[in-house]
Amino acid sequence: ESVQSLQFDPPAKRQGEPGLIREFVTARLERLPDLPRRLVPVAATIGRDFTFALLARVGQISEVDAAIAVEQLVRRHILTAEGERIDFCHDWIRRVAYEQLMSHQRRLLHAAVGEAIESLHDGDKGQIADQLGHHYVQAGDARKAIPCLIRFADMAGQRYALDEALRAFQQATAM
Repeated sequence: ESVQSLQFDPPAKRQGEPGLIREFVTARLERLPDLPRRLVPVAATIGRDFTFALLARVGQISEVDAAIAVEQLVRRHILTAEGERIDFCHDWIRRVAYEQLMSHQRRLLHAAVGEAIESLHDGDKGQIADQLGHHYVQAGDARKAIPCLIRFADMAGQRYALDEALRAFQQATAM
């Protein structure tokens, strides 16, 4: 499959060319069946290391359908799965899938990811404040992002991660 998606080019021209990598990954993603192809941008928006439950919630499908789609993506070496945790086989795949999203779709997906994370972690938002802050910033939702960023900055400061705390406060003030 990988070899078929590459067009003949002299090896010297291909070496390390980001455009060719993007084309290669795009071609692989376009050949996916419908449901797995629809879930790849969702997974790319979530980021690295997530669960079936989160993917299903954001993708608005059942966990069974998410598991079936993830199995297809694992067989095609798009995703890896270990227990309940899912990740991309390579960051290039995630980046290409994410870059293909239009900005409006990115914002909507980030908002959906933030809401799904909140609903799956009902109660203790301290452990997920950084994730929520990131997704709500990307969604452009200052009302939800700022409290998360401040909470994360406070927690980071308590553990003497002052650079992280400063970045979170700067993000909050920039909104």
